[in-house]
Amino acid sequence: GIGGEGSFGIDSTAIEYTELADYRQVMEVNYFGVVEMTKAFLPLLRTTPDSRILMNTSVAGYVAAPFMAAYASSKHALEGFSDSLRRELHPFGVYVSILECNSVKTPIVSGNVPPGREPYRQAEQSFWKWFWNSFRKAPTPRDSSSIAVLHAMQSPHPYVRYVTGKDALLLKIARYIPAPWMDVMMRFRFSTERQIKKDELSELLQDDHVRKE
Repeated sequence: GIGGEGSFGIDSTAIEYTELADYRQVMEVNYFGVVEMTKAFLPLLRTTPDSRILMNTSVAGYVAAPFMAAYASSKHALEGFSDSLRRELHPFGVYVSILECNSVKTPIVSGNVPPGREPYRQAEQSFWKWFWNSFRKAPTPRDSSSIAVLHAMQSPHPYVRYVTGKDALLLKIARYIPAPWMDVMMRFRFSTERQIKKDELSELLQDDHVRKE
């Protein structure tokens, strides 16, 4: 089996001020890179009994937060690709599963709080302080996803989707919440929940699972 993973992000800002080159860079890594690798292995996987493909997408592949359009778009694209791939390969006995991770401590955590530009400045800074705060008690990749990965690769009946990470149960439910309700819920969370403090952000960035070598 193979695992398809593209986890590249930029220091995102409002759509109005995000350069097209940034969108293309994120898509090259998170989407086209995974597509290219998958295509390279398909002839082998298609002819090998009980082959497995596990795509590492994100909850951003179905819950798109503000100020993260480039990243969320790449994960939505990978979700669609994975669904098409699963249906194409089913006649050949190839299982395709999707791993949808929520907040997990990895080096993609930059801790960056952009200064923002008007008229988005206040909302953008509040969002990123809330977003990084959600990582303070997030699990590590091993704690979050190891059981799901083993099940996807070894079970005779792997799931189509595995939602892992912080608040996984709530995020499974979120898929079925009408979009207008989700919009209201997200605005409420960003405006009322606790935001990270400077010393807490520094501590998060020193975590062994987050710190960049």
